[in-house]
Amino acid sequence: MDDDNNRSATPELTFKAITKERYDEMLNLLFPLAWDLRKGFLLCEPMESRVCRVTGQYRDTYNAFVKRGGSYFESLTSITIPEWRAFDASTLKIA
Repeated sequence: MDDDNNRSATPELTFKAITKERYDEMLNLLFPLAWDLRKGFLLCEPMESRVCRVTGQYRDTYNAFVKRGGSYFESLTSITIPEWRAFDASTLKIA
């Protein structure tokens, strides 16, 4: 089945809890990409390329880092910039 037929406006992402030190290390490692003060940032270095679940276009993917209250999280799979923009941090799913 074609990936274009399975696109979702709000991709489901799973995160793991990390320390504040890990979050800060990744934030200061490279300039953050797609930084959103309400949810977090994408690490600037692309991990791979694949079809985006939001646009259906082939795009680079990045590791996501989220801060919610006093807790910190890292995505288990890399995501595209449109997926990051569509992601609602209030629905954070933790592995």
